[in-house]
Amino acid sequence: MPWAKENQQAATGPPNDEWSTKRVLLSSTLAIAVPLWIERLRNASWEHILLRARECAQHVAEHGDNLLFRSKKKGESAKAFNHLAEGIACLAFAPGGVKLFGSHWEAIAADDWPARSKDALTMFLKAALESLERS
Repeated sequence: MPWAKENQQAATGPPNDEWSTKRVLLSSTLAIAVPLWIERLRNASWEHILLRARECAQHVAEHGDNLLFRSKKKGESAKAFNHLAEGIACLAFAPGGVKLFGSHWEAIAADDWPARSKDALTMFLKAALESLERS
């Protein structure tokens, strides 16, 4: 799969504790969900991708604990997971893609990078960092 290259240092072998299990499960489910989000966003405008990245970063910053500890409210953990997967997919459209949880996702080929301006990338990364700092 061109958009998900497994990192050689990814978790291997059986998990030995609860946190290892959660990491392996999160990595495995993201390996399925992120490419689906990439395909869903493939024809979106850069402005739409930036907007969704901000919204996803804000949601994960506010509700990320629901990824590790099941929410008492039905559907909240799934909602946090989907925002995480969509946010990673948005990052995959930045030049060089994104490396996270032992995987690398890249939605556009290096030849297409000039189509995405440096200013837009800077704005995207700044918005994501600001969302995280606010939490």
